[in-house]
Amino acid sequence: MTPLPELRPRYDVVVVGDGPAAAIAVCQQARAGKNVALFTAELGDDPHLEDALVHGAQLFAGIVVKEVEGSLVHFDLAGLGRERFEAPLLFVTAGEVIRPRDTTPVADLKRRDAIATVTPGLVFTESMRGYFSTRVTDADYERGLRQGRDEGSSFVFVLTLVADDVRVLVDADDHPARSIGTVVAPALSGKPMLVTGGQFNLFVDQPGEPPTRRMRYRMQLRATDGRVFFVDGFKVIRDDPGFDVWSDTTTLYITVYQGETDEGAVLGRGVLRILPADFARQMRTFQVTNATSGKQKAAGQLAFARVFLGTLFDTYAGAALGLPEIRRSGGIVRIGALLIAATVGAALLLWPWRPTVLRQQPEIVPRGPTVLAPDDVRELGLFPQHLRDRDLTAGRYRIQRLRLGGALETDLLAQDHGLLAKIPLHPPDIPGLVDLPLRRGYLTLMRLRDESDRVVAIGSQVETAALDSKLWKHDLQATSDWTITIPGRGILFLGQREGGTDIGELQAAARKQGSPWRGRREINHTVGPLPGGRGIVHGGTGEFRGVIGSFRELNLFTEVPAEGDMRGRADLEISLLHASRAEPPASARMIRRQLSIDLARDIIYRTGKGQEPVPAGLPRLEDPVLDGVSVVMAKLRDERGDVVGQAGSSRMPGMGQWTLLFPGEGSLYVAGEGSGRGVVVGGTGLYADARGELQEESIANEIRLALTLSR
Repeated sequence: MTPLPELRPRYDVVVVGDGPAAAIAVCQQARAGKNVALFTAELGDDPHLEDALVHGAQLFAGIVVKEVEGSLVHFDLAGLGRERFEAPLLFVTAGEVIRPRDTTPVADLKRRDAIATVTPGLVFTESMRGYFSTRVTDADYERGLRQGRDEGSSFVFVLTLVADDVRVLVDADDHPARSIGTVVAPALSGKPMLVTGGQFNLFVDQPGEPPTRRMRYRMQLRATDGRVFFVDGFKVIRDDPGFDVWSDTTTLYITVYQGETDEGAVLGRGVLRILPADFARQMRTFQVTNATSGKQKAAGQLAFARVFLGTLFDTYAGAALGLPEIRRSGGIVRIGALLIAATVGAALLLWPWRPTVLRQQPEIVPRGPTVLAPDDVRELGLFPQHLRDRDLTAGRYRIQRLRLGGALETDLLAQDHGLLAKIPLHPPDIPGLVDLPLRRGYLTLMRLRDESDRVVAIGSQVETAALDSKLWKHDLQATSDWTITIPGRGILFLGQREGGTDIGELQAAARKQGSPWRGRREINHTVGPLPGGRGIVHGGTGEFRGVIGSFRELNLFTEVPAEGDMRGRADLEISLLHASRAEPPASARMIRRQLSIDLARDIIYRTGKGQEPVPAGLPRLEDPVLDGVSVVMAKLRDERGDVVGQAGSSRMPGMGQWTLLFPGEGSLYVAGEGSGRGVVVGGTGLYADARGELQEESIANEIRLALTLSR
């Protein structure tokens, strides 16, 4: 900053001093509308000085006290263009302001003894960059970001955020501060613009659930040609699915208005973010200003940390755990309670005696030497154990392809889960999966259509959320099983690992923009266990007897709300290998389990044409092709009568099946052979290589399932 060359003839006040206290004093006077000047030995880079200049202050460096004679103070004013001026003085030292009681219209002014304390403040600098578009004026900030990126319409600011009193920043409900700095936005001005009248609120509580707070940025931008713009920006601090504290605190949604306030026309919208390197620099700019001692400085730092970090903890952890706000009194006790709970949780997850519900189902992995196979077979991506002992001679095998799917809005008949997420239940009267072993579960029942949009099948899906999901990246994964019943043809058993970040990201975007995401997003929801994002077709019945194959679950989304039902499609792209296989020798290790289903209390859903559906809100299977098909999903109990999993069954003339899911262990696929007997044709997890049989018996109001396995 270059000092102005000439003194004015009169000032409302002249500040005399050095360091942050002098800078704060001149800034306060200038912002109050005073005609003010600063006499200082050396101008530093304190942001208060820049703010003072914006508000009309004059800054003079190299001005020192020439002599003190009694109560008179003389200054060396050589070269400043005047010998006399009228002003009261504020003599500022480190931590105090010495104010005069009167105005003396001479250059030699009396020094008085009235002392006022300058309170500690807080200063830090923040740099954010991103894009905005003048073509997007609705509330779709993400579209403004994408459009702005395509147009090369960047928006960069460097702001110094100033709290003159750290106590006000910490204690006031809206945690106010002010901002000064510059903005570079070529779409608005070819030259950097000055930030004036900047207002910043660290946290502002928002009504509703989950607990939400916003960081507010409001500022005027003054271009060199005299034009003025107004920017209103906010960060949404809310606990969405996944680990989003980083993205929330570093993502700013901006609206640019024409004129000095937000009452002007909207010029554009966009999104700014903090780069990691800028964030690292920002951490080094935090300063407690005007502290008179190390103790006072530390107290200011701790007060800010309590509010900032405490609010983040309350938002992202405390609310979910039902804890009182940690930023209030007693916060240390609550931290201790959280650490104890975390220790207990780690013990449950890591110790050998943890319950099955807290165990991770083992993945299916390739075993044995590579099997030489024709190109079209290798393209299926199957593991060696799936191809071993199969006849892959040319002309003695064939590959069959199916594509089945349905619309989420019209073909989804049932949807249920463990009530750990805000997902609608369909129908609303379906019982939630609240038994402990089922808490991580999710299930659906869906009509499936062929490529000509005709209903040709019914699909039942059961899932168990994976414990190694990366929720902080919006990546919820699960092991899932599909049972596809195709009347007149047969039944297919499919198993996969599914998930990804797409749905979580779209829900988070909808939540932050305050309206559902709309567009067109196609994803392969299958992530394994086969390479290339494919699941395994483990076997089948009817014309699919003895098959092996691979598949992908493809999702098309057109509307995703923050919470609630999504619009789009789910499709299964299935490739089947028909090739005879020599039966492997039976294992000598036998496992026997006696399982049961109580028809009065264990039915989750049951429906079929001509049957009374359970629950009452579940539709009947009225499509002509599903005539004679019935489906049921129920809780599965062990020998002690405890719920240990789920059992799904579908029946049609001449054949039926059971899919038995044991969360944390795996699934078993059983093909019915009549007379209550079924054959285990495949499995996942611990049961990947299982063979055996299932004997079904109905006694009074109970179904008993005697399972015999060899592994």
